[in-house]
Amino acid sequence: MALMELKKVWNLVEFSDEEVEAYLRLLFLVGKDYGLDYLNTMNIVSSLGYPKSVLLLLPDKVGGARFIMDDIIEHVGHDKEGLVKSAERVIAKAIIEYFPGITLPDGCRAVIMPRGNGAGNMKIKVLAVNCKLMGYTLRPGCPFMRDLLYSKLNVNFSSI
Repeated sequence: MALMELKKVWNLVEFSDEEVEAYLRLLFLVGKDYGLDYLNTMNIVSSLGYPKSVLLLLPDKVGGARFIMDDIIEHVGHDKEGLVKSAERVIAKAIIEYFPGITLPDGCRAVIMPRGNGAGNMKIKVLAVNCKLMGYTLRPGCPFMRDLLYSKLNVNFSSI
């Protein structure tokens, strides 16, 4: 009953109970890793709400990993990899809702981040995508986004 209400309040009704529970478990386990008890973590998560609570799961600096999911797993701990994978779609939606992104002509949305140390070494890191074909994901596989970035930005996709 409480989970269904939370899903309504956070606008997550499209996700399964298991996906939302995995997201919540991750938040509480990260809080525990920081030395917070259940009530303190609950207060922090409640005050941040969704999508801002995703900040607890993101590393301070996005690393050189190919996918943001790998950066998140590294940040929260490899023992939580299964939870990260179970919560992938909820995390991706939070990133899309919280950070500025791009909307493609077909309606797909993505949050991308430039990386590199100069125009000659510029690469794009895809943080999250809401693809018409794939749905919410932390992987850069949206074919519409790949086509647009390749044609407009001349991005070498072996580098993302």
